[in-house]
Amino acid sequence: MARSTYKRTEEEKRNLKVDLSRIPEWESEIESIRSRFRRFSLPKISSAASLVHEMRKKLYIGRHSDRERDAEALENWKRSLSIDSLIRMSDDYSAPTFLRSGVEENIIDKIRSTLEQTERQLAEYRTRGVTDSFWVSVFTSKVDSDTVKRFEQQKTDYLALSREIPRVAEAIRLLDEVRSESREFANRVSKIKERLWLAEEKMDAIERFEAKHGRVFGKASAVDNKTRERASSLKRLVKKTKDCPYCGSELGVDPHLDHIYPVSKGGLSVIENLVWCCSACNTVKSDKGLMQFLKERGFSIDRTLSRLHALGKHV
Repeated sequence: MARSTYKRTEEEKRNLKVDLSRIPEWESEIESIRSRFRRFSLPKISSAASLVHEMRKKLYIGRHSDRERDAEALENWKRSLSIDSLIRMSDDYSAPTFLRSGVEENIIDKIRSTLEQTERQLAEYRTRGVTDSFWVSVFTSKVDSDTVKRFEQQKTDYLALSREIPRVAEAIRLLDEVRSESREFANRVSKIKERLWLAEEKMDAIERFEAKHGRVFGKASAVDNKTRERASSLKRLVKKTKDCPYCGSELGVDPHLDHIYPVSKGGLSVIENLVWCCSACNTVKSDKGLMQFLKERGFSIDRTLSRLHALGKHV
C-alpha cells in the first residue's frame, strides 16, 4: 500500500491514532508471514515464471502487445524478486499479468489439442494424397507437398513442446501455490505496513518535538493526574483575553482553562500549553488535537494560530 500524499502537520503526526505499543506485535506478524513464504525457492520461482512466459509466447497466447509488455515487466520483476514481492504478487500491478491473474492454465491444453489437430490433419492429407504440383492440388483433392511439410514441421515443434509438459505443469503448480498464498496474506501485510508507517511518522514527530522543546510537552500519560492538578494551580498565571482564542467569540462568564496540547496526548501543564477559552469550545475540543478540532469546527487555522502566538503559546 502506498503512503498517503496528504501533508500532515507536526501536531497531526503526533496525534495519529496509532497504538505505538503494538509495533512489536505487528512486526512479529509480518515476520511470521515472511517465514511462511521462505519455503519457496526464489530461483525456482524465477525459472517457473520464465518458462511459462516463453511457452505463452511460443503458443501465441494473448495479444502480441500484452506479451511484449509482460516480457519487460517480467525482467524487472525478476531483478527485484524477494520474499516481500512474492507476498504481494497477486496485487502487484508492476508484475506480469499472467503472474497476477493465473492465465497460464491454457498452455498444456493448447499443446495437446494443437498436436492432436495437426496429426488428424496430416492423416487426412495422406488419405487424399500428396502432390508436388500446386496446380494439381488446385484441380484435384490432392494436397500440395509444401502444405504437408508445414504441418509436419508443426507436428515436430509441438512434439518438442509436449515433452516440456511435465516441467510446465510443475511451474504452473508452483506459481499457483505462491499466488494462492499471496491472495491470502497480501492485504493483511499491506494494512500492517500502513500502521507501521503511521507509527514511524508519529514517533519521528514526537522525537522532533521533544528535541525542540525538551520534554516540556513530551508524552506524560503516566502523570496525567498530577498534570491536571498543576493546571489548577496555574490558573491565576494564565492570561485571560476578552475573546476566545479558538473561535474568536466572547470568552463568556464561565471560561474554561484548556490544554492546547491535550494531557491524554502527553501535554503538560505549563503556561505555554494552557489557555482560557469559552466553555463551548472546551466542551467540543475535549482531548482532540488543536488542528483536528479547528478543522472539524471550520475555524480559521491561521487566525487561531495568530491569536495563540500573540499569547505566547507554543503551537
